[in-house]
Amino acid sequence: MEYLRATVVTNHMAADSVSELLMRCGAHGTQIIDRQDVPDEVQLKTAWATMDQDVLDAMPVDVHVLAWFATPTDAENARAMVKTLPGTLGFDAGPLDVTLEAVQDEDWAENWKQYYKPMRVGKHLVIK
Repeated sequence: MEYLRATVVTNHMAADSVSELLMRCGAHGTQIIDRQDVPDEVQLKTAWATMDQDVLDAMPVDVHVLAWFATPTDAENARAMVKTLPGTLGFDAGPLDVTLEAVQDEDWAENWKQYYKPMRVGKHLVIK
C-alpha cells in the first residue's frame, strides 16, 4: 500500500500539538524528530546509555513532525488544518511548513532490526 507522508516543520513547544492535530486529521501514526529529545553528553555520562553521534548528525536542525495518511484527501485536509494552528495555540509554532511525499508501506516488524548491531559491553559480554 502507498501512503502519503506529511512532514511539518515546527518547534519544540508546538510539536505535540502538531502531532495531535495530524492524528485528528486521520493520520495512521506520527513521529516527532526533535534534537532536544536526545540526551546531551552530561546526561549520557550520568546514565547507563549509549548514543552514536551519527544519530544526532542525521537529525534535522528544526523539529519535524511526520505523519502517514492513507488518502490524499486526509493529507490535504491536514495541510490546511496545520495552517490554522498559529491562531489557536497562543504561542509561536515555528514555520509550520508542510510537505507531502508518497512512500511505500514497509514491513516495520522486521525492518527495524537492520539498525541494531551486536555491541560489546565487556570482555565477556556481547549484546546481540
